[in-house]
Amino acid sequence: FVFAFRNLQSIHIYKSMQHFYDVEMGTLRTFIFDEVNTIGNNVKQEDLKSITHASTKLANGTSEVMDKALEKKKEIEEKFYEKVKTSENPDMAARFLPDFVFDMRRKIESWLESDEKQILNEIRGILKRKEKEKKTLRNNFSEDIKATDRDARLGTMIFQDILQEAIA
Repeated sequence: FVFAFRNLQSIHIYKSMQHFYDVEMGTLRTFIFDEVNTIGNNVKQEDLKSITHASTKLANGTSEVMDKALEKKKEIEEKFYEKVKTSENPDMAARFLPDFVFDMRRKIESWLESDEKQILNEIRGILKRKEKEKKTLRNNFSEDIKATDRDARLGTMIFQDILQEAIA
């Protein structure tokens, strides 16, 4: 009976901590997503020279987001410690705490990496479209020059024919 009670209590405490963790991490995920997207949009608005240039700008911005996210992580940890202290069985709750704390850092790094990759892929697409537009413009310009050159030679030949007919 005592063993079953402790298992039931353990499950209850873990579920309570998991719910708290999910809510807090959901808020943190939204924060990270919004911050990285804001940085990404700013980078996209710039005159991008290359993916390396964009990647560097984005990495600088995401390192700032990482610092902010780690500050928020500390706040969540403090809330977690308070939750453990006020738990019906603080000793049991304290045994689960390291798993949640460890997972927070891993998730933050994973979210930042995936958001950064997504934005870099969008930037690659923008750069490819710009390159394709430049190539199309160069080709059109080249064709216009060839046509103009052809028209000029044709005009010169017609002018020479008219001049020869007039002389003759």
